Amino acid sequence: MKEWGVRASLRRVIPLTEAGLTPYRQFCTDIALCRVHRNANAQTAPHASLLLESAGMCGRYVSRADAALERAWHLSRPPPLFWSFNVAPGTNVPVVRLHDGQRHPLLMRWGLIPFWAKGKPPKYSTINARAEGVKTAASYRGPWKRGQRCLFVVNGFYEWQVVPGQRVKQPWYVKLRERETFALGGLWDTSVAEDGERVESATIVTLPANELMCQIHNDKKRMPLVLDVPSFDAWLNPDSRNAEAEIRPYPSADMEAWPVSTFVNKPANDDETCIAPVGDPPPIER
Repeated sequence: MKEWGVRASLRRVIPLTEAGLTPYRQFCTDIALCRVHRNANAQTAPHASLLLESAGMCGRYVSRADAALERAWHLSRPPPLFWSFNVAPGTNVPVVRLHDGQRHPLLMRWGLIPFWAKGKPPKYSTINARAEGVKTAASYRGPWKRGQRCLFVVNGFYEWQVVPGQRVKQPWYVKLRERETFALGGLWDTSVAEDGERVESATIVTLPANELMCQIHNDKKRMPLVLDVPSFDAWLNPDSRNAEAEIRPYPSADMEAWPVSTFVNKPANDDETCIAPVGDPPPIER
């Protein structure tokens, strides 16, 4: 089992005044224009683009974890430093889970490996878990019952739209209006490989889309479980009844989105170009 390593590297701000993209430039400045570089012993997660297509929902996102998150999310310690404009499946990503009653940050592999899988990723995609099946699906019912829920640290996520007459799907970037950083609700598990290595991994929970996401993710009409700080305790609580009450679409009015370039389609592309607006966005009803 290979480990996916990351290290942070600052990038220089690229002025976009001439393009009139002030809100975009400010957003990039806010998240420090950083990206992830794999170290010499790591590589891009294998078949990430195939996982994206097979999952049908939430296959890429933007993530920043730094010291400020400790205070904002009331964590037990500073999170592992992590910056990426194009997080792909198979990467070790920052998540938060309960440990001794406290919110504990750590890195976990994105793509859940069930405890019974002996540390080997299953042949089917486990980057997303449908909310309708978390109580019954073989890979997820154990973590759900044991209260093994977690929070993915997210600044925004990508979704692909079917456009009539266009062969390639149109990628969109989606974020919250009033929050720089928010969470996607997930489940985690631990699997022990034959050599004794413990592999900790997680999946993002998805559910039927809200009005905005129905128009963007217009083939599957799904969206990830978006959680804000007031919902964290209920989701992380071992009592599944509290968590189940949080499974609902995030309000469309509190989200914003814009079309971006197919540059984001390639997992190796990881800079601010991924979230740069392109063209004039079509009208979206809320």
